[in-house]
Amino acid sequence: MVNGYLLPQKDISVLIYHSINDVNGDWDAAAPEHNLFLQKKYLQLLENNPPENVHFVYMLYYKRSKPIGVAIGQVGNFSAEKSINENNEPDEKENPSTLSVVTNFIKSFFAKKVDITALVCGNALLTGESHNICFREGEVSVEEEFHILNDTMKFVQRELDKKGVYIALTYLKEYHQRQRPQAQQFLVEKNKFHEFTAQPNMVLYFRDDWKNFEDYLAAMSSKYRVRVKRAFKKGVAIQRKVFDIQDIEDNLDRIYDLYSRIAEGSVFNLVKLNPKYFVALKAKLGADFTMIGYYIEGELTAFFTTIKNYHELEAHFLGYDEAFNREHQMYLNILYDIIKIGFDQKCRSVVFARTALEIKSSVGAEPHEMYWYLRHRNKVSNRFLSQIVDYLNPKDDWVQRKPFKNQA
Repeated sequence: MVNGYLLPQKDISVLIYHSINDVNGDWDAAAPEHNLFLQKKYLQLLENNPPENVHFVYMLYYKRSKPIGVAIGQVGNFSAEKSINENNEPDEKENPSTLSVVTNFIKSFFAKKVDITALVCGNALLTGESHNICFREGEVSVEEEFHILNDTMKFVQRELDKKGVYIALTYLKEYHQRQRPQAQQFLVEKNKFHEFTAQPNMVLYFRDDWKNFEDYLAAMSSKYRVRVKRAFKKGVAIQRKVFDIQDIEDNLDRIYDLYSRIAEGSVFNLVKLNPKYFVALKAKLGADFTMIGYYIEGELTAFFTTIKNYHELEAHFLGYDEAFNREHQMYLNILYDIIKIGFDQKCRSVVFARTALEIKSSVGAEPHEMYWYLRHRNKVSNRFLSQIVDYLNPKDDWVQRKPFKNQA
């Protein structure tokens, strides 16, 4: 099914689709050539293997009759109780204090009251604004983009009303700081959105003189090279296996169990993956999707995945058995192995996404602040939305590490 809407901005119109199978060929003309996550190949496999209780919206924009941009949305049930957890760094856990136990109990009580249907502009499986919406260069300004997006979300909301789907919350995820002033003025001041800071996106940029992993190590201070050697020494018992599609299928139950352990303990878990998602990624993306399993004494104890997105390497989902993590420093070894893959696949950067901020900074990833915008449909609820989200939003105090010689 497709619906069309003429937007108020400069003869721009939008076609709304609810299945990628219905999208016409203009999507390929408008989607960015160097972002796999807005192309039909990835969107098709995701729709065929959707996260639990998630439905999709695809927005194709035209200026007069010329396709100029695309955006994606997801509709799903958002339960704060299921999505917000305590924050634990992968290699360090502390015994909770009495105060934190009481605080978490109160938060849990309020979180149980937050269970609504939300419309998300973007992909809850990925981090980064560039995976949400993209217009052809020079077609619209940043300010116009916010106008267009706001009008589109309202239109989608009305269309879903007709289907009996009541959208209580509109969520625009992950905008960079460079767009914050325009977003603040238009979304917050004029359209009653609330602005929040999410955990930063952690990105490691490869320097021009780094040709391989050894060059990367050579750029580190002696303190951090010692840390790398210690991680490798502790991980000597790890046997690595690159999984093909048959390996993924054969180990799927264990893979999903390891993934679930990490997802259920993460700070903020918006969706639950489809068990067949990893199989579909390998089948559709081939060599651009990598899954590596970690075995200790013949037992699969961890895995991680990466997706080559042209010149970026996306560190995707992972899982591990916490019982083996500290002794073998599996998480730190995973980070270094991902960086090695980045060099092997001739990438320019590794996107580590959110969570585990401090340990990711210790391997050279830098934080990029992200802002997200929420608006509740009910005016009274929206008035108090900021206070509610601030209270439920996990606070993450961390210290940015600077592993390279020439960093202050």
